[in-house]
Amino acid sequence: MTKEGDKKQNLQTAQQMLNEMATEIEGIIDIKIGINMRKGNDRSDLALSMLFEDQTALDIYQKHPAHQKVKDFLGEVRYERRVIDYEVTD
Repeated sequence: MTKEGDKKQNLQTAQQMLNEMATEIEGIIDIKIGINMRKGNDRSDLALSMLFEDQTALDIYQKHPAHQKVKDFLGEVRYERRVIDYEVTD
């Protein structure tokens, strides 16, 4: 969930930053960014799904300066976050 203020602008900025980040970091195979269309207290505002080549690519992403820049921005405009990392198996 994002903090109040210019929520729409913050979401658009986050989406743009995430898309740019994905082009800067090797090992990202796919990125999907969703902005919630419905209102309600039980909903999140932004969802992010990313697919990496392997665990090494995920580790590199975690420490990459472009990722840190997005994290810094989101840390300023959000009050809640949920994360899940999982391995895709065939």
